[in-house]
Formats: sequence, C-alpha cells, structure tokens
Amino acid sequence: MSEGGEKEIHLIVEEGPDKGLEISVPPQGGRIGRSSSNDIKLQDGSLSRFHCRVFFKPDGTLWVADLGSTNQTLVNDKPIDEKQLLIGSRVTIGDTTLKVVRERLGSAPAPAAQPAAAPAPSAQPAPAAGGGHVDLGLGEKKGAAPRRAHAPRFLWLLASLMAAAAIAALALKVPQLLRKPNRSAAPEPARVGPVLEFEYEKVEAERDTIFRYHLQLQDAHLSVQIDDLKNDRHRRKDGEVDDAQIEKLADALLSTTFFDLKEEYAGLAPDAHYLRDLSITVGTRTHRVRVLNFVEPDEFKAVRKTIEIFGKNQLGLIALALPREDAIAEARKAMLQGQKLFGERDVEHGNLFKAIQAYESADMYLEMIDPKPDFYKEVVFGREESKRELEKKYQQYRFAADRAAGLKDWEEAARNLRVLLQLIPLRTDERHKAVQDELFDIERRLGR
Repeated sequence: MSEGGEKEIHLIVEEGPDKGLEISVPPQGGRIGRSSSNDIKLQDGSLSRFHCRVFFKPDGTLWVADLGSTNQTLVNDKPIDEKQLLIGSRVTIGDTTLKVVRERLGSAPAPAAQPAAAPAPSAQPAPAAGGGHVDLGLGEKKGAAPRRAHAPRFLWLLASLMAAAAIAALALKVPQLLRKPNRSAAPEPARVGPVLEFEYEKVEAERDTIFRYHLQLQDAHLSVQIDDLKNDRHRRKDGEVDDAQIEKLADALLSTTFFDLKEEYAGLAPDAHYLRDLSITVGTRTHRVRVLNFVEPDEFKAVRKTIEIFGKNQLGLIALALPREDAIAEARKAMLQGQKLFGERDVEHGNLFKAIQAYESADMYLEMIDPKPDFYKEVVFGREESKRELEKKYQQYRFAADRAAGLKDWEEAARNLRVLLQLIPLRTDERHKAVQDELFDIERRLGR
C-alpha cells in the first residue's frame, strides 16, 4: 500500500475478457489463471487453470514465472520460464494481455509527461488554483531549496481520522456481526495450507476397444468419468472432499520426486495407444507428466496409484478405473474367496464376517457393470446366506453369555462374549461396542 492507504496497481488488462481490470500484486505474490483457487482469477477460457505467478524478489523487483501452462507465458511476445517485469512490459497469457504500470513493491507508477515549459529558477512556485499541481512534500528536486512540507502531516491526520472512523463504525457493527455473519462484507479467508488440484487421464485404446478414465480434483470437488466404448459403458460420479483429506494427500505428493520427472515419456506401439497423463498443482508448484506407449517410471507409477486409490476411497467405487473384463475377473476372485471362507466358518469365528466382506467386495466390482455376469446371483445369494448364518451364531452366543451372567458364572460369560467380539470384529458396529462394554464389566468383576 502506498502512503495514505492508496492501492498499488501493478498490472492493467489491455486485451481479453477482463479488459480494463486493474491488478494489485500482494507482497507475497499471486497466481494467475482461470481456476477460482488462484489469487488473481481471470475469465479467459484459453488460460490454464494455474497459468503463471507474479511475485516480488527480495530486492523488491516484480517478476513473472510460468506454471507449466499449456499456451505458455509471453513477455513482450517472447516465451519465458521466469522474467523480470519493467514498466511498459506486456505479459501475454492465452487471449489476455497485461501491461505493467508498476515494477516494484512500493514503487511509484510510470512518470507522467512533463510540462513543455518550466518556471525560471528564480521564480517562486505559484499558488495552486483550479486543479493545478500541488507539491505534497513527498520529495524535493535536486538543487531546489529545502521547503517545509505540510502535506505529509495532513495525510497523516487524514489517515488517523479515517482509522478512528473505521474503529467507531466497527464498534457499532460488532453486535450485528455476532448475531449474523455478513458474508458479503468481505471475501472468504484463504485456505490454510497448500492448495491441491490434480487432473489424471488414462486411455487404453486398441483396434477393437477404447477405455478412458478421467479423475479430477478442483476446488475441493472430485469427479471421475469412465468411457468404455467396447462395452458401451459410460459412468460419472462426483463428490466433495474435506480439507483434511486434501492436506494429507498434498503432503504425501510433496514428499515424492514427481515434480522432478521429465514432462514426457513416449515410445512406439503399433495399433495401440496407452496413455497416462497426470498434472498436479500443490501451492505454486505445478507439473505435468505424460507417459505414452512407454513403461511408467517407478515414481510416476507410485504417484499415479496414490491418486487412483484416493479417488476410489473418496467416491466409494472400487472398480471404476478397471475395464469391464478386469472388473469381472476381480469380482469372481472375491466371490470364490467368500465361498471358501463360508465353508470354513467353523474353523475360525471371524470367517463369516470375512466372507461377507468378500461378497460385498465382489458386488462393488460389479456395481458399474451392466449387464451383470451370470455369477452375480451367486454373489447376492452367498452374501445373504453368510449374513443369516452370522446372525444365527450371534444369537446363540448372545444367549449363552446372558445365561452365564444370570448364573454369575463370570468365566463362562466372558468366554462367550469374546466369541461375540470375533464374530463382529468391526469396532464401529453397535453390537461390538455393547459386547465390549459388557466384557469390560465382567473382567472387572474377575479382578482383571
């Protein structure tokens, strides 16, 4: 801010949808792009989500850096990675042109044109009249006699008066603010911690099939889209992600070497197109890596799998990223595991619960598959049969535990309660919680 609280304008939009917009670069710098997560959001659809960043270096000079944008960042029509900006420089991003009118933090704007003639050195400055120039005492010309400057004191008094008025107004507003927040009075606070956005596309195309999987996180909104042309399968699902999960994933991605990978790994594969395209933005760091018909680098593969697992867990679709044949194969494998565990239900008390989980896993793999495969009926029947058998065993041991407790046979009651905990191992299940509390009481009686 300049003296007196005047906003410093560093850039003006000369061309583009936001023509005429004046931009003030904050002391910490700011990102420019079309995403609402940017510090400076522009309406230009040809911009990348995070196109470039303008910032001040320690010496106060203004710089611009490209953030891996699709259409590049140009300064005076030349593409740059990072470039110092001077007054009059033009920054071109997409269809937008920005003109630099202030090149430093706290600097004065471009000097105005000087009058054609100046008064003689011996002449005294004439009193200001009708909008003429007034010397505010902000600086003296070289060689001029020192003069007492009254304007700074005036500005200081004006600023003090405005501050006092603002405090008084705020004091009157506080009760209203406590009763009802005024959301339109001020912008929402900035998100705490690193902002994370990513876009991941997987394409597997051969002569007779095309499978596309697209996962995107933007403004805390996660969306996934699959297109399986061979099986005419098209699905989309969306959901919101809480900040804690975003922060955790951002920290995990920053700990990898993804941002050091090359931008492209390409090979040749006749009659095939296998693409993995991943773009990640964490804070001001943006990097995009494309792997086309090439073996994935280990670090890229690890990050890509982390992104995929994140999407599956958040949206609850275990098989969304799998082609139809692979999803059906995984479902069959899970069903066979469920059948095996059900057959061994008397070997371990926890096998029935595990059998139900296996059948539910098979059902999730088939959730997005239409029409369902022939064995789907076995999945549904096996799951329901396992649930009935589990409930039957639960009631048997529940009755035995209650009977032993009624006879004050605490050892027998505790033994049956432990079996119940094995039958229902899920700690969030209300039955598990009730049994755990009862077992605690009985073990207290037993002096344990």
